[in-house]
Amino acid sequence: MWLGRSDRPLADVADGTIIGDYRVVSYLASGQWGSVYAARRLTPRPGAPDDVALKLLPAATLTPAQRATFAEILDREKRFGRDARHAHLIRVFEALTCPDGSVALVMELARTDLRRLLESNPGKPPADGAILLRQVWHALTYMHAKGWVHGDLKPANVLIADDGWARVGDFGLAAELDGTHGYTPGLGTQDYLPPEWWDQGLDSRGVITRPATDVWAFGVLAHEVLTGGMHPFPGATPAARAGAIREYAADPGRLRLATTIPEPWPAIIRDCLRASYAERLAATRDLAARMAGATPAGSTPPRHRVASAVAASMAVLLLSASAAPGEVKPAVPVQEAAKGELRPGGEVPAQYRTVITSAAHSCPKAPVTPALIAAMLKVESNFDPNKRSPQTDEYGIAMWTPTVFAGWAPKHPDRTASVFNTDDAIRAMAGFLCYLVDTVGYLPGDPQLLIAAAYRVGGKRVRKVDGIPPETTAYTSKIKTKMIAYGY
Repeated sequence: MWLGRSDRPLADVADGTIIGDYRVVSYLASGQWGSVYAARRLTPRPGAPDDVALKLLPAATLTPAQRATFAEILDREKRFGRDARHAHLIRVFEALTCPDGSVALVMELARTDLRRLLESNPGKPPADGAILLRQVWHALTYMHAKGWVHGDLKPANVLIADDGWARVGDFGLAAELDGTHGYTPGLGTQDYLPPEWWDQGLDSRGVITRPATDVWAFGVLAHEVLTGGMHPFPGATPAARAGAIREYAADPGRLRLATTIPEPWPAIIRDCLRASYAERLAATRDLAARMAGATPAGSTPPRHRVASAVAASMAVLLLSASAAPGEVKPAVPVQEAAKGELRPGGEVPAQYRTVITSAAHSCPKAPVTPALIAAMLKVESNFDPNKRSPQTDEYGIAMWTPTVFAGWAPKHPDRTASVFNTDDAIRAMAGFLCYLVDTVGYLPGDPQLLIAAAYRVGGKRVRKVDGIPPETTAYTSKIKTKMIAYGY
């Protein structure tokens, strides 16, 4: 949960209180059902964070009807939080029962959330807004693939961790799908509910929800992020904006987006905000690929700002170092170089080194490194831009299948991207690997080898075996060897 003081606590706990193996440090915020506190683990555990968030849910203070709803919400949050494993979802570590009957969910601690980020600088979009939106979308598609709908996506539920990455949190209204839809309590945040929500009745199972509910909320969120906080529908209050949403459903021509939103986002947002939930889902099936090239120029993710600076320093030092002819002499210890950057020299062709590094740095996710891309190009084609394999329908330096390449290829105003253009093929590979981090990188094992395996046989196959498929072990072993040879 996020680190930022807010309203008065619903669950009033003094600093220093011991709950399970955690000591409460400070109050952070409150929501409709409980309060969040920063806490520190008393007994360190290998691989577990010392600093966490405790979400305290005081069931004892609720009415019988509220307690029944609370029990359902708690069950949803515990079940999904226990099963979710994704780089852009807040982790739920455990659930504790307190002596007074309240429940404490032990969760990942984040430093802020999108609502606070937007409110801190109104009217000015966050520098990495497009990157954060892509991360949120990957989290949602993961949830949908696992058979869940978030149901309450909004800026306050998009948390920003210390690594600068987005984490979607608060799964209390998450609904498990049964076929095409599921059911959720008749709750939600008016500003982010789709038109169909208002026309549905509430029965014993709740209100129908679908993945299209999250798609709509994402469209609203994207408009807010890219405008610095402006809601796409007019109104001074949530109720007024909800009324505007219902009017829009009757007349979709009324949608007016801010003119300052950069391309290609206006079309993306319009598709997310289609009045018909069926059309909304159909129009956003390829959204990840459409967003792949939507990062604003000059917006460099935090990891790569550091990596680029280190790499630049290394280059200067290496050029100034004396070495015997044919000898590469590092001017600084190897451990000072950014992990995964390319070593000087070696067998990575000089003409491809710049595009490999640039393509890797376009992805904000740690597993996608220049060394990984170079190793994959070596194993795929031996760096041959003209390689062809008609029998498997794979071509070029990255051995793309043309139909798959079309979804990840860079967009050019004056030409069509080609699998035989090394720049196009390598940048498309980086974009696809970046996407695969979220779809398979959370599985047990080396995330770099997991995404490499998925590049070869598909993410579905990797998820099915919950790791590296046996038929790719020789392939990933070669990649691992080359990564060691090529990178720091």
